[in-house]
Amino acid sequence: MKLFSTTLAAVTCVCASVAAADVGVMADVGAPDGATASVVYRPLRAVRLHAGVGHNLVSTGQRVGVTLVPFRSWVTPTLSIDHGRYPEGDARSLVRSVVGDGMATASLFERVGYEYTNGHVGLELGRKRATLYVHLGVSRLAGDLGGGTTAMTSDEDVTVTIGDSHVSMWTVSGRMGVILYLL
Repeated sequence: MKLFSTTLAAVTCVCASVAAADVGVMADVGAPDGATASVVYRPLRAVRLHAGVGHNLVSTGQRVGVTLVPFRSWVTPTLSIDHGRYPEGDARSLVRSVVGDGMATASLFERVGYEYTNGHVGLELGRKRATLYVHLGVSRLAGDLGGGTTAMTSDEDVTVTIGDSHVSMWTVSGRMGVILYLL
């Protein structure tokens, strides 16, 4: 019986240390991802899964993804696929701070939300406890702009009227961040 309990304790310690080494936290910033904090899990040495929450200066959203890490070295290339969503939020103050008062007060930016899917290649530095990374690639964005029919005045003599709009596009994207694995 003592041998069984000793073996069980040893197996529990090994499993706990392996599980902790395969779980971590990730923080990054990029476009269209915004600033995101995630939990990371490595079910296999070459596969990393993540899920987290982010903010894009308009609303709070979420992102999930998978990264393939083909080599086990201090510098390694990666391939990532992610999907995220930011619900509608009021972007008028953000647009106003970037372009001034003219168009930003229009209700066109009253409801801005989008979903995105990223395909990135990356370069990662680090191996066991910490990893720094840069990922670049393309994203497919689909979202809505709206707030009802909008009248925007860019000049006293010119008025443009725009209704709710659905936007979808491909764009260049990227992010950089850090992963810290639990001990």
